[in-house]
Amino acid sequence: MPHVNIPGDVSVYYEFHTASGTHDATKPSLLLIAPSWTNATFLAPYVEAFKRDFSVCCVELRGHGRTRGGVRPTYDYFCGAADLALNLPPSHVFGAGGEAFAAALKLAVLFPRQVLSLSLVGATGLFQPPRNIKAFEEVDEQWSNPDDEEVWQNECMGAVGQFLLTKEEGFEEAWDAVLSAVVRLYNPYKPEHIWMSSTPNHRHPRLTPETLAKLRQPILILQGEQDLCFPVEDVADTVKHFTGSQGLQFHTVPDGPHLLAITHAPSVINMMQAFLLKHVRPPVPPLPIDFHSALSYASSIACNPEIASRDPRAPDAFSLLDEEEYKAGATRFENMKRRGDKCKLDLPMCFEKNDWEEGAAQQRRWTWSRRREYAQQRQDVRPMSVLSLGDGIAVEVERRETTGRTGAVGSRATVDARRSDDEEDDVPPPVPQKDFGALRIR
Repeated sequence: MPHVNIPGDVSVYYEFHTASGTHDATKPSLLLIAPSWTNATFLAPYVEAFKRDFSVCCVELRGHGRTRGGVRPTYDYFCGAADLALNLPPSHVFGAGGEAFAAALKLAVLFPRQVLSLSLVGATGLFQPPRNIKAFEEVDEQWSNPDDEEVWQNECMGAVGQFLLTKEEGFEEAWDAVLSAVVRLYNPYKPEHIWMSSTPNHRHPRLTPETLAKLRQPILILQGEQDLCFPVEDVADTVKHFTGSQGLQFHTVPDGPHLLAITHAPSVINMMQAFLLKHVRPPVPPLPIDFHSALSYASSIACNPEIASRDPRAPDAFSLLDEEEYKAGATRFENMKRRGDKCKLDLPMCFEKNDWEEGAAQQRRWTWSRRREYAQQRQDVRPMSVLSLGDGIAVEVERRETTGRTGAVGSRATVDARRSDDEEDDVPPPVPQKDFGALRIR
């Protein structure tokens, strides 16, 4: 599988979808970043739609899919942006979901000559930590350190599913595909990956209105009005600061969740095609990447002149974390790793093969829609667990209608640990018979 090695131990997975399997210099370049919390296989509809007119390159961020290494507490999305400064010509860039959005946007900030346009689907707010950070942290804690198998499979994964995909009805296939990918890569046996998928999202993005105003690229932003991770009005507040963009478009999708790039792929592709048609130009040859200038600008963003003197070839040279952020992240990172080493739960779905591995289709058994059947099959072939149900997760999202032009829906989320009504002191309860309902919208 093709990888490009960058400073340190990072090996970024990429794939070209061209006749030659390499960059096609006769076509404009399109860089597709795998949707957050998934992998490049989820880009298949986009590859099919754009490969005729573009030289398409798919890439997976750190902590995603087949990209290896670089999972450490110095990581932030400025590092992720530097990872994407590949040996490509200036490209149109697509990013879906909070992680890909942050890396793509910061790529345009640090390396503006490398980005011809931005198509961002499922964005975040940018001027403060997310409003739902408390809920995120509580779910992450149960996600990485569960005390019971059924709680993890049903309630914790259900909470993750609702944050990413909002509702099941109408999106059953997406729930099965996304959550199956999530459990294989982000689970109690790989807590450092959970850290990579969560902690960087909880920090202040370190971008200001002044920084956004300097971007000149055409920008398309699509946001789901039912996004439970990052409410649409927070994104709308961000969008108004892209005052320098030479072709800004912002659209909301009424029933779209955070990962609407997956649930609403045909609609997203249609809007991307119309957007790119306005801004596509003849192919541009590769340009030398000025890493020193990028570090100098990064130092001004962080208000830390020492960053400008770093060696850009050093691992994570572009990390803008201050000492307090680094220490807090490192402590959480090490705690999660220690707990992962001690995890004794029986979670076989975490060890199933990935989509790209030989024999995956024959081995795969766990999906969200079949989780109870899967659990019952496991129960039939192994001794009854002596673990109690433990503490469940209740995620409450309070939503309020706003009167803004987008018809946005805001949210405030909290997560509470509670004792299950079914739990007895010594006897494990049966697999829950009702759908996950801990996430209550009121």
